This record gives sequence, C-alpha cells and structure tokens, in this order.
Amino acid sequence: MSLPASLSDAAGVLTRAGLPGPWRFAWPDKGIHGRTVYADSADGRVVVKFAPAPPCHRRLADLGVACRMLAAEEDVHVQSYLDGTARTWGWMGEHIADVVALVAHYATDADLTDQLRALEPGATLAGHRTTVIDETLGWLAEASDPTLTDASCTSTAARLRTEAGTDNDTDLVPSHTAPNNTTVIQLRDGSLALVDWDGLCLSDPARDLGTMLWWYCARPDYDAAWRSLSLSHDQWPAATTRAHWWAAVTSLRAALWNDQHGGDAGVIASFVEDFHAAAAGRGNPKQHGSTMPVLS
Repeated sequence: MSLPASLSDAAGVLTRAGLPGPWRFAWPDKGIHGRTVYADSADGRVVVKFAPAPPCHRRLADLGVACRMLAAEEDVHVQSYLDGTARTWGWMGEHIADVVALVAHYATDADLTDQLRALEPGATLAGHRTTVIDETLGWLAEASDPTLTDASCTSTAARLRTEAGTDNDTDLVPSHTAPNNTTVIQLRDGSLALVDWDGLCLSDPARDLGTMLWWYCARPDYDAAWRSLSLSHDQWPAATTRAHWWAAVTSLRAALWNDQHGGDAGVIASFVEDFHAAAAGRGNPKQHGSTMPVLS
C-alpha cells in the first residue's frame, strides 16, 4: 500500500539523509495533523517536520534546550527525538523557577543573540511588537467565533496596536515565542528543554517569561524574572507592563489558533477571557499555579 504524499516525502528525506530504516510512521497526538510525523526504526525515533529548519538550531542544541538537527531540505527537516514528557498547567506553576531558568539560559546567551542579530539587523522592540500585533489583527479580521468577533475584543486589540510602539528602550533577546506547557518538555534526567522552535527570533525580554508568569502563577514575581535576564532595575516597571501586553496578545493568538483549527468553543472563550484580563493589567482570572518562589 502506498504512503500518503506527506509520508512519502518523509521517507524520501530520511533516505537521502542516509538514516537507516525501515521506518514506521506515526502522527503526534497533538498539534496540526500533517505538519509533524514521528519516524521509528530499530535505531529509535526521529521527528520529521514539514517546515523550514529553525535558525540557529545548532546553537540551541549545544545549549541543551532543543533537539539535534539530523537533516534539512528546503521545506522539511529531521530532528532527533526528545525523550521526555510535556508538562501540565499546574506543573508549570509549581516549577516556575525551573522554567524561568530554562528561558534565561537561552535568552541571555551571547552566541545565540549574535547569530540572530546577523539575521535580523536593525530589529527594534517597537517594530517587532508592531509586526506581531498587525499579524494578530489580520487573523482577528478572519475570526468566526462570537467571542472573537465581539466589539469589545476588536476594540481592545486595536488599543494594543497603539501601545506597540510606546516603548523602544530595550535590547531584544532570543525568544522561542511560544513556550508553554505543551512545548516545555521534561527529559528523563529531569532537565527541561523546548520543542517547536519554528518561531525563534529576537524579541522582547518580557515576551517568553512575561506570558508564562502571567498564565501559570497566581502572584508572579516579575522582578525576580527580570533579574534573571540581567535587566537593569530601572527597566523592570516597563518590562512588567509589557509582560501584560504580551500575555494579552499571546492569549488572543491562542484563541485565534483554536478558532482557525476548529478548536472547542470553551477553550476559545477561556483564552479570550485571559486576553481581556491581561490587556486590562489584571492578573490571571483563573488564578492557576502558585506564587512564584524567589529566585537567587
């Protein structure tokens, strides 16, 4: 029996890379069906992703925060498999200090920063935030769920657009752009890594950490997080304000992703609720997680 086209493509890239088969293919339980496939052989499992390889993948692997790249072609690449377990929402809140350390490890790495700066010369905080919110507004214009088409949602998103260019006095840092309980993996040795680095770019120091602290901690200690990123004390208040901005935008993008992919209406409504709360500068209305421990 012939393989579906995408699996035939996967078999082809594995063969051209000289990776020994025969291969058995399996779709992941989560994510967009058809974008990622597991390939198993007697030598173990690898991951085939139907997307261009993320930038700076070698440095990410050297830092221990991502898998190794085994082969890459124009629109498909093969990665080693991270043998671990995605974490739950509650686990993230209980272990937020470990998550903060994970983010700080890649966000403060000089080599990774330099490599990304070479790819994104002239990138600024205001320009980056404007690009992200403009993309989000484009998705919002095509949304169908009533909670997303409601006037309160569109007007709040438009206000966030006006705020995007109000702060430009911060250096950009490496950002995963979507760290959460589905992309943070606890490996067998207890260490943490991340999958799905497709969105890696230079971004706001408040983006990765700010969103996760807001989502997973009832009373996040933002100052401790900014200290872990080596932000100067006078930058902390603005970073905390931007953390709420990013939590709002990321929550809205999560709602829109679910709307685009036929997600549950309750999940969409939950993320829209988060969006409104964060945009108003309030804490997480669900009070998930725990108080963030003080970091040394």
